[in-house]
This record gives sequence, structure tokens and C-alpha cells, in this order.
Amino acid sequence: MSDNFSTPIGQHVLLDLYQCNEDLSNTSLIQEIMVEAANQAGATIVDERFHTFSPQGVSGMVIIKESHLSIHTWPEHCFASVDIYTCGEVLNFEKAIAWLKKSLGTDNCVQKHFERGNYIINERIKTL
Repeated sequence: MSDNFSTPIGQHVLLDLYQCNEDLSNTSLIQEIMVEAANQAGATIVDERFHTFSPQGVSGMVIIKESHLSIHTWPEHCFASVDIYTCGEVLNFEKAIAWLKKSLGTDNCVQKHFERGNYIINERIKTL
């Protein structure tokens, strides 16, 4: 099997935001924050979907031309998990992250960045 490294197909940033000071159960607020994060990144918004959980918490996604931004909140832990994924074009992750930290009221953020699809297998994988 021959393997090649190539230019990544996508960029994926994962954020764990701790000690958030904003109301993580407020769906409209979380939606506004995520839409503006997409704008800050320079993304083209296609659609938005957000859901409120009972008794608390929000999950949502902003679909962008370049891929997506998503969030899941745990108000009882003052915690939000965010991912920002882009295919092809590189977004301004730094501006989006700065906006998210400011808007959620925290500096306590663990960030992971992955290049996606940069290891291309040139042979078909056999299925059983």
C-alpha cells in the first residue's frame, strides 16, 4: 500500500471553554455568539440550527459555506465545547476564538488544532 502526505483538505479547531460567565442555557444568546464567531472568522453563513435541552444546555451549529461551527454547553459546569471546521479555505480562527472567549466571559480555554485529510491512501481499502 502506498501512502502520501498531501496538503490538508481541512482545518479543525476544537475548544474547551471552562469557567464561562455567560448564561449557557440562553439559546438565543449562544446562537448570536456563534453567528458572530462565524462572521469574525470571515465565513459565509448558510444556515443555523440550535436546540435547548431540558433542564439546561444548548447544542447548535452554524453551517457555513466552508463547513461548520458547533457548540455544546453544560451550564451546570460553566463549560462549553466548540469546534470550528473549514474545508479548503482557511478561516481566521484567531479572531473567532478571541470573540468566543470574550463573549462567553472566559480566558480559560484549551485549544487543539488538527489538519484533516492530509494523509491520503492511494489504494482502495478492501471491505470484508
